[in-house]
Amino acid sequence: MEKVLVINGSHRATGSTSDLVDLFKNALDDKIKCNVMNLVDYQLDYFNYEGEYGEEDKFLDIIDEVIESDMVVLAAPIYWYTMPARMKTFFDRITNLFSTERYNKLKGKKIVLLFTHGSPCYNESYVESYKATCDYIGLSFMGYFQSQGTRDGGVKCSQEELNNFVKKLNSGILSEDG
Repeated sequence: MEKVLVINGSHRATGSTSDLVDLFKNALDDKIKCNVMNLVDYQLDYFNYEGEYGEEDKFLDIIDEVIESDMVVLAAPIYWYTMPARMKTFFDRITNLFSTERYNKLKGKKIVLLFTHGSPCYNESYVESYKATCDYIGLSFMGYFQSQGTRDGGVKCSQEELNNFVKKLNSGILSEDG
């Protein structure tokens, strides 16, 4: 793993999810290049069957970054028991690529999920939705890390917990069960 792309699907560029992303970045080896893209900073038109999108749409720019990365970390909070709308739009748009060369370059890409939640527990169906989507698209779901958020925008996990997660990820111990 040399180049990691984090796609933050939160509707806020700062908050619990970005705090979790910062802890993840701190856990990475200094030799690993890590770029963070906040979907809130990019125009993403909604999926349409014609595959026609406005000039301001930046989906392909994001996909090109995904293709150039060794691993993609999807970071998002749980919103109403599911992924945020921006992350859902991102996944929806990948289906426009199914018959393109870009899609061939996406297949098998390693995916990790980081997520935050407001309540002390979360529903496993949240993780399952990402796993099933990755499976459908042909991406390799490597595992996940979750933390409860705090009212002030922080997270309840520690840097040590993220360090251990990244160590397991680097050594290939993590499976689809996180």
